[in-house]
Amino acid sequence: LDYIGANPIAVTSRTKNVIRYNSPVMSGFSAQVDYSTAPFQIEGGTAYQTSTTATTINPGKGQASHAELNYKEGPIYAGVSVWDAKVEQWNGTAVVAPTAKSGEESMKLYGSYDLGIAKIGAQYDDSKLKFGTAADQKRKASHIAVTAPMGMGAILFQYTKANAISGQSNTGATQVS
Repeated sequence: LDYIGANPIAVTSRTKNVIRYNSPVMSGFSAQVDYSTAPFQIEGGTAYQTSTTATTINPGKGQASHAELNYKEGPIYAGVSVWDAKVEQWNGTAVVAPTAKSGEESMKLYGSYDLGIAKIGAQYDDSKLKFGTAADQKRKASHIAVTAPMGMGAILFQYTKANAISGQSNTGATQVS
């Protein structure tokens, strides 16, 4: 659920240059707050990740923040997560107007309930790529999963629906497995 077209939201898996705080668990609640000064830097390089291709501009520019609140007590697990990133592009001598991705926003709601004989989970994602002077791209997606233990394995059912990207036709998808 972390893509709009070929563009990953929140750097897909691991944000670079992060300062993070994880709270202790109190009455089932926990929180996490992250801040990055260069979230889109490509590992070991001088390029900047602006989409699925690298652009040679200053990788030390931009910023991102992330916060999440989770609750886990007994069979209930629920949470909300928000991500906001801004890209500051640099041509070597001055900041330039963004012509590629200028930022990202994402909000996720997720949760699960363990019935004992099966676990039901769901996730909702509302993401936006900001492009400065061009139109923003928005996409909403949802996912429902049921897992039932069977001996040493499990039976898994999943339904995922990604709505079309705003302003683009034939970009939505549905998956059932």
